[in-house]
Amino acid sequence: MADTGFKMPEGKTHTPLAPDRPPPVLNNVRAAVILIVAMLCFTIETMAVRALSGSANAAQAVLFRAIGQMVLIAVWMLARNQRPRLASPRLGLHIARGIVSVCAWWLYYRMFQRLDFALATLLTFASSLFVVILARPILGEKVHLVSWAATLIGFGGIALATGVGSVPLSVDVYLGLLAAALSASIVFLTRSLTQSDDTLTIMTFIGLIVLVVAVPVAALDWQPLSLAEMGWLMASSLLGAFGMMLMIEAYAIGQAAVLAPIGYLRIAFAIGIGAVVWSEIPSWRMLAGTAIVIVSAVYAMGYERRLKQRLIGAGGIGAGPVR
Repeated sequence: MADTGFKMPEGKTHTPLAPDRPPPVLNNVRAAVILIVAMLCFTIETMAVRALSGSANAAQAVLFRAIGQMVLIAVWMLARNQRPRLASPRLGLHIARGIVSVCAWWLYYRMFQRLDFALATLLTFASSLFVVILARPILGEKVHLVSWAATLIGFGGIALATGVGSVPLSVDVYLGLLAAALSASIVFLTRSLTQSDDTLTIMTFIGLIVLVVAVPVAALDWQPLSLAEMGWLMASSLLGAFGMMLMIEAYAIGQAAVLAPIGYLRIAFAIGIGAVVWSEIPSWRMLAGTAIVIVSAVYAMGYERRLKQRLIGAGGIGAGPVR
């Protein structure tokens, strides 16, 4: 899913064939523009999957997404003169990450085929809330009280948007939340993998493993597709994979604290597209819940950034080399 993209942590580099490549120069404005384009790519990708829901099922969408990712990886290798490190010592973790990706992508595309476009987009942001909940038990990271409060408020916003307490929730909403939880687990798996492998290697393993699993699964429930429909699926898959690469590029040249709020533009794009294309007029619950999620998340990010700056100023962190 869109939440299958990730940024390269500090100190990590690719395994280039051109070792004299200069490091990227920090440019928040350029990074912001690139990230906005990436959000548009993700939105158009899910829009195409939604439009083809009567012809292509979620398993077929996953298959084409894996093919699209492998095509873009090949282009990346040629354009940047790089290669993945397939002799990774952590093959088991790569396989686990790939299998979780298959499940998450299937639920992700199914969610966009079954739910209102804006609501499905909002549910994808629940993954960041699950990350906060799981950060301490899995990574042992300290989660500040403000982050906990913002997370609880964010889930309250999602509850309001989905109509909890006013109408029975459909199974598709629960499956959408499961997709978000799996996306959160992908964050932790990816973080672990980046300690030993570069981005190109991780993306290559994801594409290969998802492709191996998706081929037989899609074949079991294959729906006839016209050449035009296959072309649209392929185009949307390439767009999604391209969006992932743009997001990685944006975080490579921009500061995470500056760029993080830009991701919420996807919700605005989705509300507009849902209203214009499918006449899905958002209810007051949807708009209010969305506003709650965005405000709580942006406030928490700003708080964490200010806290980090105070600690750096006091010599609490950042006083030594990155290890």
